[in-house]
Amino acid sequence: MTQANDNGRLGKIHTVNDVLKWVEEVSKEWRINSEHQYPVHLWFRGNRSPGHQLVPSIFRLQEEKKCTIKKISSYYVDIQPEKSSKMYEEGGLYIHLINRLPEIRSEFPSVLDILSLFRHYELPCRLLDWTENVLIALWMASEDNDKDGELFALNARKLAETVDLPHQKKIPPNTAVYITESLHVLLRTGMVRTSYLDELFALPFVREGFLGNGFSERFWEHLLKAVSLMKEKDIGIIEGTENMEQTENIIDKIIKYINNPSNSLSQEHAKLYKLLYKEMPPLMKQQLYLYFDNSVDIENLKKAQKARLWLFKFLFDLRKPVTVFPERRNIRLMAQSGMFTIGGGDFLVEKIKREGIECRIPRPLHLNRENTDLICVARIPQECKKLLRVQLERIGIHAANVYPELESQGKYLKNLWYVDIDSSSVRG
Repeated sequence: MTQANDNGRLGKIHTVNDVLKWVEEVSKEWRINSEHQYPVHLWFRGNRSPGHQLVPSIFRLQEEKKCTIKKISSYYVDIQPEKSSKMYEEGGLYIHLINRLPEIRSEFPSVLDILSLFRHYELPCRLLDWTENVLIALWMASEDNDKDGELFALNARKLAETVDLPHQKKIPPNTAVYITESLHVLLRTGMVRTSYLDELFALPFVREGFLGNGFSERFWEHLLKAVSLMKEKDIGIIEGTENMEQTENIIDKIIKYINNPSNSLSQEHAKLYKLLYKEMPPLMKQQLYLYFDNSVDIENLKKAQKARLWLFKFLFDLRKPVTVFPERRNIRLMAQSGMFTIGGGDFLVEKIKREGIECRIPRPLHLNRENTDLICVARIPQECKKLLRVQLERIGIHAANVYPELESQGKYLKNLWYVDIDSSSVRG
């Protein structure tokens, strides 16, 4: 007997028929219908055990007990490690891989392509795997019969709208998922290469991303100077959730900060921000109010304040994950109908600190699994996993199809033909 949760939606998946019903219920709840353009719809993810946060592998603390999970909003959580925590250093992994295997750059030219290869080799990175195929996700969730599993649905359409550029907003809202060349994807893949804002914005492909998204060369030059001047207290405000009151959002806190006389700009720096505002795309100036909460009185702010507020909010948004439709350049990504969310933000580790330079990239935010506007979760009882695997195999979802590489085919065939000595049990 199936069980529904408080929303009337199935809370547990016992059979393949249950998962199809669950998808229908989630689609109805989120008002996703056949008229919506693919691939901006539902994406799915399966976890073999319960209770995990939706955190990319590079940000998963190796000593998970040594961290604090803070709910910054209904959409995002901030997971803060203690100083003694250990984690993988993404830049080192990336450089070491391409130095050892330089030939892969001809087949995988972008950083995103190489990160998708990371997933292929189970190397930690800032990508979180999703799939368009709920049955693939169900197969993943039904591994390990000793624990309950979890099946996630992501409202990719809604997540794609949470991070945007004012001059690219559309009415109705932008429904295009990000691709390899999108500015927000380029910025997040650039974070693999550096933990500092000035180095990030100076990367050639990030520069080209700005120029290809309606920004001028002069805008990018002023922006590069502005981010290089960011101080640790500025980054602290962009990150600052520790002392926030329940009624105060991050934008309120930023406005109070930049309006505080003690944080005012020098004449030289104010001039820089005025130039930054001057070089904003015309539509961006007109639509800045769309970028903030209705309570922000944009019109009465000075030009330098408008540009500074935009920059702080833009850097805050760089902490968030975004949806990305990757070029499926490897066979596993094709077989699994793979999609990604790519995490923003970074942790500055001691070994790559620069003396006297404070403009570090703010730390990451992660999807809040409890947010019902973006995420739906169903439980896979451990006692149902064996039956689910049998049902999935009958309709062609099995290890050889999910992992189509040659070495995985060998494992699948060995398992399939591992038979009893009794000849009556041999398949024929």
